[in-house]
Formats: sequence, structure tokens, C-alpha cells
Amino acid sequence: MKKAIAIHSYKGGTGKTYFVSNFSIIQAMRGKNVALIDFDIGAPSLNYIFEDYIDESKRSKYYLKEFLDRKCSVMDFLTPIKQDIESDIHLKGNLYLGLMNTGRDVFEFFETAGRKWQMNALKILLKAKKELLEDHNFDYIFFDTSPGIKYWSINAIVCSDLVLLLSTLNKADLSGTDNMVSEIYQSLEKENHIILNMVPAAFVEKNKEIENKIAKIQNKIIGTIPCSCEVQSTLSEYMLILKDEKHPYCVTLKQIADKIEEITK
Repeated sequence: MKKAIAIHSYKGGTGKTYFVSNFSIIQAMRGKNVALIDFDIGAPSLNYIFEDYIDESKRSKYYLKEFLDRKCSVMDFLTPIKQDIESDIHLKGNLYLGLMNTGRDVFEFFETAGRKWQMNALKILLKAKKELLEDHNFDYIFFDTSPGIKYWSINAIVCSDLVLLLSTLNKADLSGTDNMVSEIYQSLEKENHIILNMVPAAFVEKNKEIENKIAKIQNKIIGTIPCSCEVQSTLSEYMLILKDEKHPYCVTLKQIADKIEEITK
């Protein structure tokens, strides 16, 4: 079933953006049509991560703020990724990016935008979701949100059908994740699932120990991603799924993709 999914975290540094970038490519490799929208207002990164993979001849001249200001349609806002994303890799589905403006002035605008503008932005998002999923045959919309509780993150969550919450085993991260699950997602009545990222190998081998560490969190863990030096070293270089899809990181993401497909049936 077609879904909009918010990728969220309590704090920065959880590997959220790198996760959703690789995850979106996996879905497109499987023949899914995907829109990945940058809602990380404080640190927009998709433009840089996908720089080498964008079809420049079709790059959109519009960014998130222009779209939310009704200056373009949702399809005019989206920038396509090359179908032949690598010389030996062809995407069976279509992958589009909704890119975020950079610059302090844009960040300050979103920080200070009033309730009326934010409510109008939510209406535009909900309309765009309906158009993409129903009229333009997209299978997934992924929102890469800002960490923590920000108005624009809440808008993306409200617009989504479910939330994937990334957390590390850091004590503050787990406590904040617990609070968001109980105070935000439950009040919004949003289905949400937890993905533990950058987990040391010793913990991966003893999944029960991981579960005990997050016993206060009432959500079912749908993925435990092992810590990897290779991932850390490639963050600014390339998408790991395009170079080594048999890497444990990529294998785990594929398993999570299988679970998401099962959840969203």
C-alpha cells in the first residue's frame, strides 16, 4: 500500500539522513516510485549527498520554501535522480528529491514562521501527498525531518502515515526517544517504529540485551543496524548501497525494507 513515511530522531547524529538516502535507493532499485523530501531545515543535506546522481537537465529550480509558498506544483518542485544511477546500476523505479533551500535567512524564516503560515504549509503538504500517491503513482514519500520537536517536523509527521524513529544506544537519545513516543506520536495517533543505528557488534549478537536497554519504549524494534567504520568513512563520499549492497549495513536496510513493505500492506 502506498504510504508517506517520516524519518525522525530525538537528536542529531543518529545517521538519519544517510539511512533514508540509502533506503530510498533500495526502494527505487526494487521498482518503487519514491519521493524523498528534505525537511531537515537546520541541516539540509540531500542536495550534497545526491549531487553526483541528479539528472541536471531536469533539476528543479524550486525549493521547499517556494513550494510551500505555492509558487510551483509538487511535480515542478521535485528533481529526478538518474535512472542509470551508476554505470552498472539501473533504477527500476523512479526516485525524486524535494530539496531544501540553504542559508541562514531561510532557516530563520522557518524558525519564526507564524502559526497561520505553518497551518497553510500543512494543507499544501497534505494535498501534495494525495497528488503524489493517487495521481502520480508514487509508492512512497519519505520526509527527512529535523531532529527533535520542531513545528516543521510535526507538520511532516502529521502528513505521514507512519514514523520511523532512529535512535542510538546513547542514554540521552533513548530517554528522548521514549518521551517523543509517549508524548508526541501517541497524541498524534501515529503508527511508529524504532530503528536502532550504530549499534556495537556485541549488542547486535545479543538482541535481547538491546531490547532490555529500551524496555521503557513501547514500540517494536523493526531494525538494528550495526556500527560500521565503512559507513562512517563513506558518509561524504558515496551511497554504500551503490558500492557494496552485500555490506552488513545494506543487508540490514534491505531487511527493514521488507518489514516496511509487510507493515504497509
